[in-house]
Amino acid sequence: MPAAVLIAAVLSAGCARGEGEGGHDASEAADGFPEPETGNETPADAAPDTDGETTREDEDPWEPPQDAVDVPDGPDTPEVPDAPDVPDAPDTSDPPADPPAEEEAWDAWDPPVDGADVADIPDADGVDGTEEIPSGEVWMEISYQVRSPYESPATADWSYSSTPSWTEAQWAPEGSSWPYIHVPDGGSLTSDPIGGTVLGLGCYDRFRLFFGLEELSHVDHATVTLEGRSLATSAGVDIEVWNPGAVSSIVSYASMSQDWTADIVTVDFTAEAGNGFQAVEVAPVARSCSLALRRVRLTLYGIY
Repeated sequence: MPAAVLIAAVLSAGCARGEGEGGHDASEAADGFPEPETGNETPADAAPDTDGETTREDEDPWEPPQDAVDVPDGPDTPEVPDAPDVPDAPDTSDPPADPPAEEEAWDAWDPPVDGADVADIPDADGVDGTEEIPSGEVWMEISYQVRSPYESPATADWSYSSTPSWTEAQWAPEGSSWPYIHVPDGGSLTSDPIGGTVLGLGCYDRFRLFFGLEELSHVDHATVTLEGRSLATSAGVDIEVWNPGAVSSIVSYASMSQDWTADIVTVDFTAEAGNGFQAVEVAPVARSCSLALRRVRLTLYGIY
């Protein structure tokens, strides 16, 4: 090695040692970055005095440093106002149907008249009729109203005028102890909207009420009163009334409507004094040709 180069190396090493002894950290290079670790441990007596301060090695690696700079709070986030209430969408569905009206208590052979209101139909136990049955000097009456619809048409409730010396026995036809009913053509009892039980008669079916007036000498005149309605709902009914047991009888006609109220009609009738075997015959003959017959009364006037 040349002598000049050797001298320069010795001088450079001495300057470097002298700078370390003058207070500079020998572990730092000239650019200020620490040198890589060499694995040599620093002696305990060479460690700087920390005066009881906690070193980084003593700190919990999961905790932030105690002397960390406080980070200023960020700007306040303005509160977002609540969303306005959105009204419910209108209900576009169809409204519920009205509940069906409650049906009146009635039992009919036929449906109501077209267009009729069910509420206008009287209860089965109602009593209808706007006229009074006329009262004469002597009368007898039959009624089906409170009878069972399962009974025979010959079964009815009987009533008589309070006429002295003229009782049920005096009304009896020859060969019988009391008056009686005969329905030869197939009529039957049934419940009806006009109230109670009626005798249903078809076209030319006949109702006959047999009686006798053998004990009488004179009858001024007589009437027959009927209570009922047309059994059909399509039309009223025309009724024929006469006395098939009379020597000479007038034939009377009456009409009843098909509505849901009882009609009361009175017609002239032939009743012969001294005749022991007679009858009141009632038959539907025209229009609907069907009759709901609830009550029949025979009245005599001017008797002796």
